[in-house]
Amino acid sequence: MNIIRNLRLVFVLASTFLFFSSHGQQLKIIGKPFSAAYDFAGLVAQTLKLNAPDSANTKSNSQKMQVILKAPGNEAKWIIIDFNRQFARKTDTIETVSITGNIPDIVALYAALYDDSVKKMKPEAVYTAVDKEGEIRRIRTDLHSTYDGEQGIFGRIHILKSTRTK
Repeated sequence: MNIIRNLRLVFVLASTFLFFSSHGQQLKIIGKPFSAAYDFAGLVAQTLKLNAPDSANTKSNSQKMQVILKAPGNEAKWIIIDFNRQFARKTDTIETVSITGNIPDIVALYAALYDDSVKKMKPEAVYTAVDKEGEIRRIRTDLHSTYDGEQGIFGRIHILKSTRTK
């Protein structure tokens, strides 16, 4: 009886580890090919309960892909994700990502994807974290801007790779 219970416990722990490991890999976006942009945008849409990314709300050129995610039936709720590549290097990899939206949505997104303690920061604060692979995630919640035709005070998550060498 104890063996079965112990095996169940091991199975549950292993399943939990695999879920969080694969979820963590989905969050890694810097250095991935541009084809991974839609998967990441889909994860953002799912997290905030927005419509899935589609080509009608995507703009692309040689340096950037911009995906606009909107809430079903609510045009006032939106997120804009800019995937940037380094054009001078002529690579097809994502170099930086900026996610812009209303402050409560940006804080909720960062908390759900990366770190729940971000909810405790002051509205004018800039919160920065660096993971063990050197991916820098910065959230700013007092960005005054006119962005893609929208005016107001927004938040932004900026993701980039550290340029430090180990």
